[in-house]
Amino acid sequence: MKPEDQIKGSWRSAAGDYIYLAAEDFDVGESYTLTIKAVKHDTVRDLKESKKQKREVLLQKVAIVFEETERLLTVNATRARQVSEISGSVKCQNWVGVKVNVFRTEKVYFGKPGSLEIRDISFAGGDK
Repeated sequence: MKPEDQIKGSWRSAAGDYIYLAAEDFDVGESYTLTIKAVKHDTVRDLKESKKQKREVLLQKVAIVFEETERLLTVNATRARQVSEISGSVKCQNWVGVKVNVFRTEKVYFGKPGSLEIRDISFAGGDK
């Protein structure tokens, strides 16, 4: 195999699954300061249900759009709480323009370590 044929980056990027930011895209301890550009609804495929039902099952998710990247970050309860605390508002429209630090944590969720969380930029150490 030639060196240029070797895949670099996460398996998600290699597979073309690059719409959403994920823990696999970050090294442990890596973080980025990003500015929220918008919060929008996005339709995603539910892989688990699609496999179980043997048909495509779609879900509506809320996703954060950032100014610095085209990649989105899905909003779960933990991330919504984190951004609400940073922005001082539970209203998504008030999140626009807020700078946040997105980082990888090794906390275990659903039996798997590694997820992305959001914190205030004042806690950002070693971000890019």
